[in-house]
Amino acid sequence: MIITKLVVQNIGLFKGTHVFDLNPSQDDGADKPIILIGGKNGAGKTTLFQAIRLCLYGNNIGSYKRRQRDYDHYISSIFHRVSGSSLQLDHASVSLEFEYSHLGQRDLYEVQRSWKRHGPSIDESLSVTKNGIEIPDLDPSQWQEFVNELIPPGISQLFFFDGEKIKRLAEHEDDESQLKESFKALLGLNLVEQLATDLTIYSTRQAKAQRDVENTIGGEELEATEANLLEQLERAQQALAQKKALRDQVVGQIERFEERIAQEGGGFAKKRMQRKFEMNQLDHDIEVERNNIRELCSNLFPFALTPKYCNRLKENLLKEEQYLQYQNARKLYDKLTTELSEHIKSSSFWTDLNITKQSQQKLQQKLKDAIEKQARPSSDFRDYVPVHQLSPRDQQTVLAWIHQALNDVPNLLSTSTKKLEDYTRQRRHAESLYNRAPDDDVLSPLMHEIKELSRELGQLEEHIRSDAEEIRQLEWKLIECKRVLDERDKRRRSIEVQSSRVRIAQAVRNVLDEYVTELQESKSKELSELLFQCYAKLSRKVSSIQRIEVSPADFGVTIYEKGGGITPKKGLSVGEKQIYAVSMLWALTIASRRPLPYVIDTPLGRLDSDHRRNLVTEFFPKASHQMIIFSTDTEINEANFSQLQGWISRCYHLSFDADEARTIVNTGYFWGRTEGA
Repeated sequence: MIITKLVVQNIGLFKGTHVFDLNPSQDDGADKPIILIGGKNGAGKTTLFQAIRLCLYGNNIGSYKRRQRDYDHYISSIFHRVSGSSLQLDHASVSLEFEYSHLGQRDLYEVQRSWKRHGPSIDESLSVTKNGIEIPDLDPSQWQEFVNELIPPGISQLFFFDGEKIKRLAEHEDDESQLKESFKALLGLNLVEQLATDLTIYSTRQAKAQRDVENTIGGEELEATEANLLEQLERAQQALAQKKALRDQVVGQIERFEERIAQEGGGFAKKRMQRKFEMNQLDHDIEVERNNIRELCSNLFPFALTPKYCNRLKENLLKEEQYLQYQNARKLYDKLTTELSEHIKSSSFWTDLNITKQSQQKLQQKLKDAIEKQARPSSDFRDYVPVHQLSPRDQQTVLAWIHQALNDVPNLLSTSTKKLEDYTRQRRHAESLYNRAPDDDVLSPLMHEIKELSRELGQLEEHIRSDAEEIRQLEWKLIECKRVLDERDKRRRSIEVQSSRVRIAQAVRNVLDEYVTELQESKSKELSELLFQCYAKLSRKVSSIQRIEVSPADFGVTIYEKGGGITPKKGLSVGEKQIYAVSMLWALTIASRRPLPYVIDTPLGRLDSDHRRNLVTEFFPKASHQMIIFSTDTEINEANFSQLQGWISRCYHLSFDADEARTIVNTGYFWGRTEGA
């Protein structure tokens, strides 16, 4: 996979549309995988980093799916804010284009996710195209699932990471859980675990129906605990259902009061703030169009009123350009003819020719007459005197102005005038609706009742949340109790008479367990070797380390010294822990065997010069076929930039414009440009 283009519109500090060409290039057959995007803190690097994952996964951008209300609030917060006001733009989008190869077939995909604000709510739309067209036989509701299958979120977290992820991996002393989750994603064990769970449930039910003696092996207390938890859970669910029913009653009462308010004209009052917001927005749009018209009138519009003289000026300028070309050609011609005449007069010219002196003079005269005939001035410019005498650069500028005045300016003025008329008409309509709201004396009693009911509704919502949390705790205890019971049932199954189906299910479960065990042992051995190789490339103390082992049982990592000792992770320095974290991510991505690009935000952290040099020379240019790096000038400094120069395809520099409260995007890095930038 190669990310070829990222387009953001009105996201964070990025006002308008910004296109980033991220396609890596080659130089004389050598790969240049690095795309370097530099900017100081607060310039928008993290915004672009998050925009890539947001485009691909939307509400699933984090480690869990957010509630829709929280997701809408998050999206609303990333809309670009208008400079000098509290207003935000009402639309934003992010688009990601990438090449993806499967079974030797390379296709170009584009994923675009856009948002439109409608009052407090946000409308999101997603589109996915393959080679410029929508994917056939794929419903739009399946687009997100298709993207997840193409680039699994669990796998992408290994390739898309920032300094915070490195810091968490580096500072977390017990990283077994992190490795375990990564292993599951790499090996596809989630489906295997689900199948094993289903087989266990099936076997338990069949064995329970056939067992001759219940509770032959202890566990009465656990079963009593399970029954008690089930009883508590049922009571809690009933209490929650009652509170929800009472909540629905209160909601119904509020709706009835709102209907009465609507009958009194409350519909206008309810939308009063919305109308006020619309008026403010329209005032802003009107002022923008007025400024556009003023700018047009103050620049090229007067020229658009005199097309006849503009065309005449254009003709004169073009003729002067032709005259200038003629003059230059004439000077060159005169120089060449003079040199030719001098050469003909020289004795060396006639050395190899047996011609008399008289014949030479006649021939010289004929050549002179022919040259003078060709050198006569053109009749078009014989008495011509240029009027304007502009430089070529100024002449091209004036011609461009004439073109804009005759073609672009009238259309722009017409468009802005129509928009101004439309916005003005909408402003009058919004103001009339705003002024229709009834007096507060009519609505005050009804609003008081709604306020009291809303307070009661809030208390009910709090009780419902509390009951839901209690149910969640009970469900968790039940899961733990069932886990212990499952362990007991494993011992019981060895002495129980099982049906053929139960035996087959158990056999399949055993095969799955063996498969998982062998796969984990195989992969843990491979990962151990990869982790040691990656750590050896990045660490400056690798000479003291003999090997690194990843336990297939608990995924614990052990670093063995050459002298036979063990180096605990907490014994590593802060920089060495960060190198260890990067090595772990690098090893996991290699083990995944998925050719995905790296996207890294502020990766270097608190590294010394040796570790930083190793990361710059070994990891960035060699870890992947594409490496997109977001960095400050202190992370990848001028020296590091020089070291990476041969592997950099493109550079972008993000700078924050405090006056306009937006980010400016330029090609190049802090200290220079690359050819592809």
